[in-house]
Amino acid sequence: MALYVRECYESLEIKYSDDRVENVWIRLRANKANIAVGVCYRPPNQSSEVDEAFCKQLGEISQSLTFVLVGDFNLPDMCWEYNTAERKQSRRFLEYVKDNFLTQLVSEPTREGALLDLLLVNREELVGESFAVELAGPWTPSLMSYGTGGEQNEVITIKEDVISDLLRHLDAHKSMGLDGLPPRVLKELADMLAKPLSIIYLKSWLTGEVPMDWRVANLTPIYMKGRKEDPGNYRPVSLTSVPGKTMEQIILSAITSHIMDNWGIRPSQHGFMKGRSCLTNLISFYDKMTRLLDERKAVDIVYLDF
Repeated sequence: MALYVRECYESLEIKYSDDRVENVWIRLRANKANIAVGVCYRPPNQSSEVDEAFCKQLGEISQSLTFVLVGDFNLPDMCWEYNTAERKQSRRFLEYVKDNFLTQLVSEPTREGALLDLLLVNREELVGESFAVELAGPWTPSLMSYGTGGEQNEVITIKEDVISDLLRHLDAHKSMGLDGLPPRVLKELADMLAKPLSIIYLKSWLTGEVPMDWRVANLTPIYMKGRKEDPGNYRPVSLTSVPGKTMEQIILSAITSHIMDNWGIRPSQHGFMKGRSCLTNLISFYDKMTRLLDERKAVDIVYLDF
């Protein structure tokens, strides 16, 4: 998370000891008074304890400074027009906004029909109407265009020995999908099931049709943290067909090979790449940085958290 300030403005960072809250605050020196400007990100599964800590920070700033706060609050169930909300945490935040006389200025959905990005102020006249309207509309990022390389509609090679090897390495203790085929059975019958599965996989690839049993899943709620009575503290896990997931592995391998062969991924990419990790990224970064310093060249480093 970052907050950029023009060099012509005099600013000072406002620091808080509670690092559970994801926000950045600065104090801008104005002609008549200081103004606090903040950006924040509230994860969808944030606990009520962290929400309370966040509201406490807002209260401290609101009592001492005029402030503007923008960010992604991930509270899609809130209706700002009628000041209502479905979830308990959302209702608590709504009560806090009302009790502290804060104003929320974004009125239109900002993402996929939901109002997730908010603009909060403790003095309504602080932000001009044109600025609020600009923030109200949905934001569509510009995407980089890439040329299409390689052959299209290639038929991938689905070998029986590859399927057999994938089945033999299944975790027998994993859950099965709605098709009722447990991983243990597939693992023990790997050699016998490899041929019929290869026929199904190839036909699915050629026709573009996926068996219905592979497209349905059993959703199981997994408790994360916080109060167990709050549905928002559970993460849904989709239990799909094991043969379907095996085919996904084969297709993923083919897609990855195609992208790598056609330079679809830059060599500097380390995340979610087989054989690469944070360690390889740090080694590559350290090697390039020290080489540039040895050559007496300037090095600028920017850290981004997505």
